Amino acid sequence: LIAGIDKNQCEVMQIQSSNAFLYLCKNFTVKIIDYYTELFPFLCQLYKNEFQFKKTFLSRTIDESSNPTLKLLDAMQILFFYKLIHQTTIDNNQLQDFYELIKPIYDILNISLTADTLTIFIEYLDLCSNRLEPINIIHYRRRNLMLALHCLCLLLRYVKQQQFDTNIRSKISMCFRPILFDYILKVTQFCNQLYDQQINPFYDILKTNLTYSDTERQLYLGTYESNNVAKAMIPSTVTPSSPPVSYVRLQSTSNILIDDERLRDYLHRLFDICYQINGMYFAYDTDLYYLKLNDNNYLLTTYLQKILFENFNTLPSFRLRIVLRHFCRLFVENYSSSIGTDEEIIDELFLKFLNAFLPYIQQRLTTMWNNLLTTTMNYQQGQYSDEVIEECVCVLITRDFIDIIRYFIFKTIPGQINSTSININKKKNKINIGRNNSESMCEEINGDLDQIDEWDEQNTNSNISNKLLNNSHEKLDYSDLFMGMIKMSRQNSSLALQLFSNIIQILFECLTFPDAYCINRFLPIILPITKFYTDIIEKHVNISSLIDIKFLFQCLLKALERHNENESVNTNLISLIGHIYELWYNQYGQQLDYVLHQTIPQINMELLNTYKTRLLTNNDNNNNNNNNRKSQQQQQQQITERERRDTFKNL
Repeated sequence: LIAGIDKNQCEVMQIQSSNAFLYLCKNFTVKIIDYYTELFPFLCQLYKNEFQFKKTFLSRTIDESSNPTLKLLDAMQILFFYKLIHQTTIDNNQLQDFYELIKPIYDILNISLTADTLTIFIEYLDLCSNRLEPINIIHYRRRNLMLALHCLCLLLRYVKQQQFDTNIRSKISMCFRPILFDYILKVTQFCNQLYDQQINPFYDILKTNLTYSDTERQLYLGTYESNNVAKAMIPSTVTPSSPPVSYVRLQSTSNILIDDERLRDYLHRLFDICYQINGMYFAYDTDLYYLKLNDNNYLLTTYLQKILFENFNTLPSFRLRIVLRHFCRLFVENYSSSIGTDEEIIDELFLKFLNAFLPYIQQRLTTMWNNLLTTTMNYQQGQYSDEVIEECVCVLITRDFIDIIRYFIFKTIPGQINSTSININKKKNKINIGRNNSESMCEEINGDLDQIDEWDEQNTNSNISNKLLNNSHEKLDYSDLFMGMIKMSRQNSSLALQLFSNIIQILFECLTFPDAYCINRFLPIILPITKFYTDIIEKHVNISSLIDIKFLFQCLLKALERHNENESVNTNLISLIGHIYELWYNQYGQQLDYVLHQTIPQINMELLNTYKTRLLTNNDNNNNNNNNRKSQQQQQQQITERERRDTFKNL
């Protein structure tokens, strides 16, 4: 501390100086790099000092946008990577400097995560507020664990953005992996187990602090009130340079309530940062998908069983949203089939994961939407009910889930990354403006996650119905894994057929959700993918064991009823219903007609019979066309898009 300056002023000075130094390193890197040899060891010492006990007077909240330690580390890695990239030869001493960035993180995690059980972990951080240790020691432990995780998150994100040769990337990955295996998997598992009543012995004591933090509630309500859920970003931190919402709202209440609220906020942030780190590990070090452990098992198998799925059922919806957003999106997006001896094994493992994961999330979403649609909102004077927050969470989970499915189906289009970079930067600027120009180290959004969205937005200028008419589904750029699933389905793989059936059911069922985002994302792709699927299942004798055709068609009609007030969506849904009816009429006509009669009691039978006659005529024409006997009269019999829409609109 500087004599005559209080603690708060000292912290402000440290924040300002770290911001200034980061600015210099970003904008005058070439000049500062000349002093690298003398400067870097000094910076390393400052960095290590940030984890010392004397720093406990600083705020325990790690504000990603203004924390001086993160700013210092950011400046250090800018200098390090600039020197690494511009150096003609790479020696071990140069990579030793990177180890200096990693070592304080490893050391703190080594101290913080010695616990082998959830009970010891809870006691170490005093999550039950037993006060068996002095409060300043508890604050020190909590702060250092959180700070170390944020520093790791920052390093992973920055390294992911760099373009290295294979040798350097491999060496840097080897620096990161011990932290993942020794500590990140452990703390992530502990975070999951906190919500499992069967595993957590202190669940009854902790359950009030395992709910929404006040910060989370305000963020979700703010998203709802802004009526901008389509671009809703629930950030991991509070507004920069301002007290936490919990502090503002509880400053006039007792210290116990304030401490409880801070603990709720801490648990939220701990869960959040852990899954951000997990997602970035797989995004940067893609060899993890194919890595074998000492017991000869694949990391992929162990990770999914022990980390992701073991306590999945007990996670509340607002924590499930974090898992989908920060981990599952990146996990699915960055998977690619590797050419090697283990390719088929790993592909099958990943397809098994999707076959368990996608139906489970779909089932939870269906339950959540049904509960929301059957529950009357209860509003109080000046206060939103919990149902409003649940609705917001449900919408966000739905949209993340939809994006995960699309990352599985489609490739990210490299050729469009540059053409959309301006739009991506505009989006980032809007997000930053919304956060008072914060520079978050652990953003929920980055350019990589936006590429499929950008592709969608480029195509929204053309009519969706035109896409539905595109019979050449090969024009869509499908992912290698998705095409591998189709190939396996044609070879009668039970796993691939079951997963493909689940994908089709999810696509159709998601149309019935009240969120128009589902319609806009899935309408352009349902028809071509359904054609793939229909071509495969037509060769199977017992189709009913794979898919319920009546249920799928009911979903289309239910979606039409639900989105009836949205004229553009309504038009495109009617068009899709017509196309699906024509696609399935020959084999499943009776089932489709049964659904129509059941859904539309006063159905116009004359119009329907006329339409079916046209379909039969077209089928005959197609047979004739195959024999090269076309005529002008046959060409005139083709059903136009307008006729198709008008028919089903007037049924």
